[in-house]
Amino acid sequence: MFALIRQGWRSMQRNRPRNVARVDVFDLEAAFQATYVQVEDNSDGCGNKFSVIVVSNAFEGQGLLQRQRAVNEVLRDEMASIHALQMKTWTPAQFEQKKSQPSGEN
Repeated sequence: MFALIRQGWRSMQRNRPRNVARVDVFDLEAAFQATYVQVEDNSDGCGNKFSVIVVSNAFEGQGLLQRQRAVNEVLRDEMASIHALQMKTWTPAQFEQKKSQPSGEN
């Protein structure tokens, strides 16, 4: 599944207009040594609304605000072009727990 996300992301990047913001899966993977990263463009192609899930052991012992600030820092060059960014920043244990919940609860 992760390979499909990467393949789809590369395709989306090639077809992206130059003035559209981008959220790079690979930057997030590298910055957090993430076990899972998902990026969705929720802006119907205008590239200014994104949903991001980052799962990493680096988030252990950190509060929600600290995690989100870390993601914002990685994306700082793009934040001026992003209108809305929804983040879910979980540890691997939290991610497993979320996956086992019915979809309306996570």
